[in-house]
Amino acid sequence: MDRISDVTNAHPAPAGGDPKALLIWSKTLADATDADARSLRDDVATISAGWGELYAASRGYVNLLASLPDGEQKRDALSRFLTSLNGLRDTLVMPASPGAVSTMMSILSALSPHLRPLSSAFDIVIKLLESMASMVDSLIEQTRAAF
Repeated sequence: MDRISDVTNAHPAPAGGDPKALLIWSKTLADATDADARSLRDDVATISAGWGELYAASRGYVNLLASLPDGEQKRDALSRFLTSLNGLRDTLVMPASPGAVSTMMSILSALSPHLRPLSSAFDIVIKLLESMASMVDSLIEQTRAAF
């Protein structure tokens, strides 16, 4: 994502709204980001698969802790895990509104078909982060209920 960001910063959209300049810009940007956008989509698929396994294991861990007899060790283990989950949740907070980023990507995609792969790559990253955040929220709730 850093390379894509660097490329987009190095190729700002032309001012003035000249259609020909916009077309040339969109093609240049698409060509410069195509490999990175493909790589990003592949990385998201890998991360998503790994996250699914981690999520399932985490649910199992909380279920195991919940089944333990009440006591200090159970509360300590749940508390430590809850702290880790809250830290993970904090890392999944996006700096900008996901809706605003999605809207911007949709506009880029509508502006030029050349930019659809780039827009799509950003969209799947946003969806993955939103999904992960929701799943972490679910784990937090499950962990709190186990106390």
